[in-house]
Amino acid sequence: MRSTPFKVLMWALGLALHAAAFGATFLVDDSKSTVLDANLPLQWRSQSPSNGDHAVQGVTRVQVRLDTSAWVGRTARIYMALPAQPIGLVKASWQTQGQLLSGQLNSGQRGLVWSGPVSKPMLEDVMTVTIVSDGRLLSAAQLLRFYFEIDLP
Repeated sequence: MRSTPFKVLMWALGLALHAAAFGATFLVDDSKSTVLDANLPLQWRSQSPSNGDHAVQGVTRVQVRLDTSAWVGRTARIYMALPAQPIGLVKASWQTQGQLLSGQLNSGQRGLVWSGPVSKPMLEDVMTVTIVSDGRLLSAAQLLRFYFEIDLP
């Protein structure tokens, strides 16, 4: 049985109505964000890792610019996410200057950074991000690719 253009159109319309009725998640364009401290030197958290604390940590700052122009006038929740990492658990916590929410997440999760009606086409803030990982699992520099998602109710 061949799909007709009408059936395809009805399927697409049904999918759009489903997303509108039950909410949807979209990626947020953060391509205008800038890492202010590009290299994140990690240091042992403990003066003596032999005592069982093998964590390393580092701090960086990021000028976050989120393009929310597609959702102005909508109520939404925006999350920062970090995929699971091949080096195991990575913990991230962040402080903001007040436009976005401070918070924390573990790799493979996402953390809330904003909630409410979207009134501006661009959300901006500076985040001070602390990264913590197991230093025994790091053998080379790692690239962490955070991203942002928006949930619409």
